[in-house]
Amino acid sequence: MLKVYCNKKDKVSSVNINEYQTEKIAVFGFNGIDKISYKNELNCSENKLGEFARLSKESGKVLISGTITDNYGILRRSAVIADSGKLLGISDMRLAVNDNCYTGGGAQRVYQTKVGRIGLLVGDDILDIDAIKAMSLCDADFIIAIINGEEKPHKFG
Repeated sequence: MLKVYCNKKDKVSSVNINEYQTEKIAVFGFNGIDKISYKNELNCSENKLGEFARLSKESGKVLISGTITDNYGILRRSAVIADSGKLLGISDMRLAVNDNCYTGGGAQRVYQTKVGRIGLLVGDDILDIDAIKAMSLCDADFIIAIINGEEKPHKFG
């Protein structure tokens, strides 16, 4: 049985992920990582993505977190995924329903991880039936959606 730790409220760095030894995946909401500026990551004045990947290696879990990404002034709701110390990618929300301050991103992806193939949906993309269908056709073992809203931490599985 695959167990997932889910916490939409706290930052990744403030949670002791190692407490949850049986969970193979830890999922955080949009509060999980502060806004990521690609400019600052590229010029090495910040290392949020590197730290996130390092936490995935130390914890031995697949880590997924929502965040806001800033691509030289273009803001997007995004989800970051890391496994075994490797940053696998960043998926952006494509569909924006009643959300004018964020720009849509590229296509959805299915990521190969040690626990299986994970499809990531971000924000309003959960309303896009074709995106869900496409991920299932691309052999996603399961799909994780990081959406807006307040919710208490849960343990699934």
